[in-house]
Amino acid sequence: MMQNLRYIGRDEMCEYATTRADFVDVYGDPSDRKPNSATWASFGIGSNFCHPDGTLNIRGGYIAVDLYFTDTFQYSKLYGMDSAERILSDLGEVIWDEPDADKKNRHFWVRRGVDFSGT
Repeated sequence: MMQNLRYIGRDEMCEYATTRADFVDVYGDPSDRKPNSATWASFGIGSNFCHPDGTLNIRGGYIAVDLYFTDTFQYSKLYGMDSAERILSDLGEVIWDEPDADKKNRHFWVRRGVDFSGT
């Protein structure tokens, strides 16, 4: 049975994050977030060309970091760095959008499977 995210510590995570000035400076104060009964939560920041986002997805059974690029030139620079995938592959599955895909934006993910069943 899928657990409600609130039951696995989402509220506690937000309460703790609120006490961390470094977290609040980057992601904002999560204490005023709406209650979440979904199976995922994310915290993201914006920049002028790339939007990093961390995701916890219970239904999908993974945690991930997603870099969502609105600047395809900057994405192509990262895509062209052989060391990026080699360094990050120890953290999980590395997934790239093709740089020449017929898309307005590009995603780069590092995703790791997690068993949230507690067994």
